[in-house]
Amino acid sequence: MKRCLLAMGVVVLLVAAQAYADATTVEVITLQYRTAEEVIPILRPFVGREGTISGRRDQLIVRTNPSNLRQIKNILARIDTRPQQLMITVRQNITRKQLEEEMAVAAKVTIGDNVSVTVRDQGSAGTGAVEHNRGKDTVRGRGQSAARYEAGSDIQQVRVIEGSQAFIRTGSSVPVTERTTVRDSGGVRVIGSTYYRDVTSGFYVLPRLVEDKVILEISPQRETMKKEGKIQFQAAATRVMGRLGEWIEIGEIERSSSESKSKVVAGDKRGSSERYGIFVKVEKTK
Repeated sequence: MKRCLLAMGVVVLLVAAQAYADATTVEVITLQYRTAEEVIPILRPFVGREGTISGRRDQLIVRTNPSNLRQIKNILARIDTRPQQLMITVRQNITRKQLEEEMAVAAKVTIGDNVSVTVRDQGSAGTGAVEHNRGKDTVRGRGQSAARYEAGSDIQQVRVIEGSQAFIRTGSSVPVTERTTVRDSGGVRVIGSTYYRDVTSGFYVLPRLVEDKVILEISPQRETMKKEGKIQFQAAATRVMGRLGEWIEIGEIERSSSESKSKVVAGDKRGSSERYGIFVKVEKTK
């Protein structure tokens, strides 16, 4: 009797294994423009708990059920496209309020029959565009915003092909003076020496597009020379998703008014004496 039950159990397991094998399929997909390393992180959530996805270079190996495979192919049809050139802008040392005030909010004023003036943001600091519409005729012009902000607000831009990593760094060499106290037979002396130290700001970035959204792996860094001669360093590293053309906040720089300290706070919105943000915007460019 026991042998009979054991045999029946083995048969049930074999039937279940065969049913699972019939419910899944393995397919090798050749990518046209992207690499397997680029698309696997995007596709992995769609293979299901029992599915797997792997690959290298332009070959993608997917094991999943037919329904998931169809969904994966539909996603690939949208993301396995020719890489686009992007303009990435990073702004540091600016508050959210300043950024919102700086961006010209679209405003439309009617000044007569079929006549209106529209002011639109052009995505660059302190500039705007004016459209004068009368019937089918349109006159366009550009103007400077009256808003001004401190020079310490850093703006950095870099062009990059999506899916490729870029790095940009700017800065200058500044003199740093060190003083050393020496005791010898002649008494106590203070010896001063000066050397130059590079003070830079920059960021690493790796962008990937998913329709009108962008996935960013980004690491901005910023150094500033303080009045007392110390160099202040700020950095953040994160992976975020946002829409093309919109400012995405990736971190905050918390500063205490009583102490000359600052630190990067990622995702922590609790109260503090003064907070400056790190923002990034991605736009398509030709």
